[in-house]
Amino acid sequence: MENMLPDSSYIAELRRPWKLFSFAGGMVWLLYGALNYGISDWDVGISLLMGGLTYLCAPWSIRVILHCVRFRPKYWLLWIGSSLAVALFVIDGVYYLYHTIVGNQMLRRENLYASSALYFLAGCIWLYRGSLRDFVDDYRALPILQSPLLEKVKKLLGAIIGAGAMLLLALPKYSGVSMMGFLFFLVPLNFYSIYRMTWKKEERKLRLTRMAIWLACIILVASTHYYMHIQTRIAADKVRNEVLVYRGKQNTYPMDLNALSSNAKEIAKINRIAYFINDKQVYLFYPATFNGFNTYFYDFEANTWRFRTD
Repeated sequence: MENMLPDSSYIAELRRPWKLFSFAGGMVWLLYGALNYGISDWDVGISLLMGGLTYLCAPWSIRVILHCVRFRPKYWLLWIGSSLAVALFVIDGVYYLYHTIVGNQMLRRENLYASSALYFLAGCIWLYRGSLRDFVDDYRALPILQSPLLEKVKKLLGAIIGAGAMLLLALPKYSGVSMMGFLFFLVPLNFYSIYRMTWKKEERKLRLTRMAIWLACIILVASTHYYMHIQTRIAADKVRNEVLVYRGKQNTYPMDLNALSSNAKEIAKINRIAYFINDKQVYLFYPATFNGFNTYFYDFEANTWRFRTD
């Protein structure tokens, strides 16, 4: 049975400066979120555990899957199953064990979605074996990039890949805020492009094309999240209307969503609309579609929705 377990060369790869630097950047974000976002299942302990184990295991999981799919070694299905089992343990097993011991409220399904994407994305990023210089050399030596037909495309490849990454990260519901990280770099880069186009006429067409690619993606992300915002508000209004109808009939607010119709409960579940009463205060709110850490809550006294940033 071919041995694909981590060896000394795998451990050596984890000590690459660019991998350690990117890992440190990810951990800074995880720890910042644990200390500032106030989410029940996101604390320092789980950030250190899951972040560290992802760095250790994710590249191995991806490498085993790719190797088995490509070469079909003996017991390849068993190896794929083993790599997925390790991934599931890091993504869900550690999460469940930690929060069970600590006693935190769990959002297990939501964690499964988010952590799975981050685990496999991180594995793909850290999969490459070599330094950044090696990566650049290997990239330039790719046969497909030597084709004369692709010479023009090569000049746009950075913008295409970057824009694709932005769409992948920013288009999903509740994650549009990740686009701001791209804008942090795009704004100064575009100012530099404008400066270059002023003095280098031969660069105008290429730089304008790059800017158009990014602009099209930004418009797509913004319009998609605006559409999701409108649809979620319509759904929240339906739940609010049922709450108000209940109050009109019973002269009191419902204790929870179970007192409403099955349709309202289904709408609330799909759109993460929460409702409860605490100390005679009525709460109805839902996460903003652009940034899931922000919320819209309904002010029953003023009869209006209000925005709150966390």
